[in-house]
Amino acid sequence: MMRILEWYFDFPPLTRFFIALVPLAISTALFFFARTIWPWGWVVGAIMLCCSLPTSGERNKWGDW
Repeated sequence: MMRILEWYFDFPPLTRFFIALVPLAISTALFFFARTIWPWGWVVGAIMLCCSLPTSGERNKWGDW
C-alpha cells in the first residue's frame, strides 16, 4: 500500500488532480449512461482529489532534503 502512495505522491499536483478525476469520471459516466451507481468510484476519487493538493513543501518550493 505504501508503494502505491509513494508512486502517487511522486507526481506533480496537476497530474495527481487529473489522475483523481479518472474514477470520478468513470463512476459519473456509469451513473448517467448505464444507470448504475458505483459509489466506490466517487469515494476513491474524492479521497484522491483531497490528496492531490500541493503539500506544504511544494507550496514553498522546497525540495525533499
